[in-house]
Amino acid sequence: MTKELDIKIPSFWKNRNGDKVCVYDCNADFYDCIIVGGDELYRCDPNGKAVYKPMIHSGDLIEPWTEPRTGEFWVNVYDTHATINYSSKENADELAASDRLACVKVTWTEGQGLEGVE
Repeated sequence: MTKELDIKIPSFWKNRNGDKVCVYDCNADFYDCIIVGGDELYRCDPNGKAVYKPMIHSGDLIEPWTEPRTGEFWVNVYDTHATINYSSKENADELAASDRLACVKVTWTEGQGLEGVE
């Protein structure tokens, strides 16, 4: 038994392909939702199962879409090591030792550099 998804109109979802797709219309009379995303337009039922697709389909909705988190921090670089996680350049400057070689801003996006890592 599958759990019915709480699909709002419009809303963004992640499908099995990992694509961001938009649910832009649902018809309660037929229990179908219209999905646009990835490389196709298709329908799904309230459980997120792609309609007219056999068994598990790459278009099945699996979870609400969330944008990847992003952030930044500053790193003081020394000859043999680095000190990290300063919230601002001013904070990094204030806590730097006299032998600092560089102060580098690092910006990141959730999942960045983790492709192929399990």
